[in-house]
Amino acid sequence: MSVPPKAICSGIFASILVLLVAACGGNPTVAPAPTAVAQFEVQLTATTVPTAVPTATTIPTPTAVPSAVPTATPLPTPTLAPTATATPRLSAGIVPHTPTPLPPPTPIPDLDQLSQNRPPQILVGTVTVDGLPAPEGTIVRALVNGVEVASAQVEDGQYLPLAILIPGQTVTFMVGDLTAAETFLTEVGGVNVLNLTAAGSDTGY
Repeated sequence: MSVPPKAICSGIFASILVLLVAACGGNPTVAPAPTAVAQFEVQLTATTVPTAVPTATTIPTPTAVPSAVPTATPLPTPTLAPTATATPRLSAGIVPHTPTPLPPPTPIPDLDQLSQNRPPQILVGTVTVDGLPAPEGTIVRALVNGVEVASAQVEDGQYLPLAILIPGQTVTFMVGDLTAAETFLTEVGGVNVLNLTAAGSDTGY
């Protein structure tokens, strides 16, 4: 182990100090020479251990991370629902009624014009109600389209001659307030026998 120069100098200084004391006549106490351990401790005490200064670490500048911009998703175009058509609902067991078209009305002939300058159609015959001769004085009326065109009374179970001046028309007959079962299609002139029957004498005449 080598002794450092500073320790050697300390030893020399101590020896000189002893000699000076001896020269002055004193009885100095000789100080023991420093041992190697003491010299090493002096060396450790005298040696200044430099404090290690840490080297500053450079902090890297953070790199900015670009924010991801979301891509806009196009919205689907809504599909328009078709307009619901109202369906008529029929109740169970109910059949829809389809109106039957009415036939055009039959024009009513001009009776006065038809009767001009034409010979009448003459009708004669018996009158029975519920199988019995109609009472005396019962009125028999001839009608065309509900319009009376001739009338006669009943005598001895027969109606007096009915003179109808309208040719080519269907004639219906009323016996009092009862409708006779018979009809007649008139002609121009002539005499015809038409027996009339009616039912429901309780109605009256």
